[in-house]
Amino acid sequence: MGFIIRALIGVSMVVGLFFIVVFGASELAGEVITLRTYHADGLATETPLWIIDEGGRKYIRAGNPESSWFQRLQADPNVEVVRDGVTTPYRTVVVVAMRDRVNLRMAEKYGWGEWLLGLIRDKEGTTPIRLDRAAP
Repeated sequence: MGFIIRALIGVSMVVGLFFIVVFGASELAGEVITLRTYHADGLATETPLWIIDEGGRKYIRAGNPESSWFQRLQADPNVEVVRDGVTTPYRTVVVVAMRDRVNLRMAEKYGWGEWLLGLIRDKEGTTPIRLDRAAP
């Protein structure tokens, strides 16, 4: 019985370490912006995300369509992005047709972090989001 408990503890530690490494990769693999989305009552929530510049436009992506920040973004596409200490208002547009291009550019920009996140996330399920500059 003692062996089984030690084995379960060992497996739990390995799984926990893996998720710590994945979280670290998402935060340390490269540039991270802050996306500010808004609840129906106007309360702002900030989410750290990766960003790419492609063809003169900026893109982020949702890895999970059920994530709370993506749900808020769909309810209210007006967001703010904090990048290099500068806060800029944007209006978001989901552009599924850009999925392959955005995934490729994310892989080029974020390298090992993107590879590591790919172990737990299906790239074909990501949702690319274009950021269109909005009036302040």
